Amino acid sequence: MLFIAFIGPWPLADLPYAGSTYAASSYARITAWSPPHKTGALSAGYSQVDITPPVGVPLAGYSAREPKDNVGHLAPLYAKALTFNNGHNTVTFLSADYLLPLPQLVDAICARAQIARDELYVGSTHTHSGPGGYAHGVIARGALGNFDSVQFERMVNAFAGIVIQSRHELHPIELHIDQYQMSPALTRLFIMNHMNDTPGHSTLNLARIFHIDGDRKKPLSAFFTFSAHPTFFGRLNRFAHGDYPGVVQGALTTQLGYPVMFMAGAVGGNYAMGLGRPPSAVPGEQLAQIDDFSSRFVAMMRDLARDNIPADVTRVMHEEVRQAEIISHTTLVDLPPTSYRVLGDWVLSSWLVEHLFHGDQTDLQMTRIGPWILWGFPADFSSELATTLETYAQAQGSLGWVTSFSGDYIGYIMPHHYYAQDTYESRRANIYGPWAGEYFVELATRLALHSQPQATPFPGPR
Repeated sequence: MLFIAFIGPWPLADLPYAGSTYAASSYARITAWSPPHKTGALSAGYSQVDITPPVGVPLAGYSAREPKDNVGHLAPLYAKALTFNNGHNTVTFLSADYLLPLPQLVDAICARAQIARDELYVGSTHTHSGPGGYAHGVIARGALGNFDSVQFERMVNAFAGIVIQSRHELHPIELHIDQYQMSPALTRLFIMNHMNDTPGHSTLNLARIFHIDGDRKKPLSAFFTFSAHPTFFGRLNRFAHGDYPGVVQGALTTQLGYPVMFMAGAVGGNYAMGLGRPPSAVPGEQLAQIDDFSSRFVAMMRDLARDNIPADVTRVMHEEVRQAEIISHTTLVDLPPTSYRVLGDWVLSSWLVEHLFHGDQTDLQMTRIGPWILWGFPADFSSELATTLETYAQAQGSLGWVTSFSGDYIGYIMPHHYYAQDTYESRRANIYGPWAGEYFVELATRLALHSQPQATPFPGPR
């Protein structure tokens, strides 16, 4: 009996989050937060640094990759920082060609750069062939390789350095924010939804930052998101590489003439398509698939950056902003009881899962710059949940962007209706149960509502 009490298995409890103590605690924190409503002229700064790992540093991305030590690189990897300021508040967007940021690394970056956590919006390209070795723990060791204090310090110094640099060189700007939808036929050529074998997340998000110099506007940088998993390179690869995000950023930077930055969007359940098929297990075919995907994607994004919208792409929203509020906040979230299934609908005890994998709290981040809302989730976040948030934002006259990997990792967050499926996303990687997706959507909309009181509450399930 003692074994069952501490280990399990226990029967699954499919309980909604409404009325739960964990939800009430999270709501109370959001309510207690006081957003700084101050408008001012926008300025921005950009910086980047090469983070290509030395030979021997483990590659992050696949627990089954053994050995993990890299044997060289096929392309350089970068960390990039984009800072916005309005004379009152500052936020820095930080992304890099690596798997994901985790709390120890993020806390060290903030401490080294001497900024508050609320002033940093973090994400990643989520390449599965980037540097590892930067986190402790059994689960982290499986995905990132053994902890390496030298590599950890190397990454902290690099990331903190560009955060500081991007804040020192600010220019007055005009911010252009766009949200596009690809047609179903075009979507199918780039991204598919593994959960239901349909075209994946069709949203394209693009922000362009223009330096204002008198009557002239000159591009300073661009920032975009997309929701296809960067897994063209499989577990057999031992060369550092940015996968398709690295190729696309590099090509766009060259062709547009200014730096381009990427964050992984709602990648949960979505895989990229190259040469008309999912990522190949054959190493020789993987580079060809990356080249095929990237060349087509670069051509499309280059046209959008030049305001040449292809016939099979629809511009959903466009905003041009020179003055705005900047509101950025990372809130502590109480998690639902764990529901890690081991046999049918029998789950391991929450005590064991929390002891081995993760505690009972995490972070959710949100940044709003005028009509632009970004939500960052500590997970592989479902694109269908992202669509719900995008629709909600549009109803408020805002552009809602969703990114994954916000400084912590709790597995996959999926809609309730997928929980019964026997897939990797809904079973082996779903830790926090049937209603975690809907719970996080409501938390995100409550944050947005609290930052913009004239908005309407989210009408979704509770």
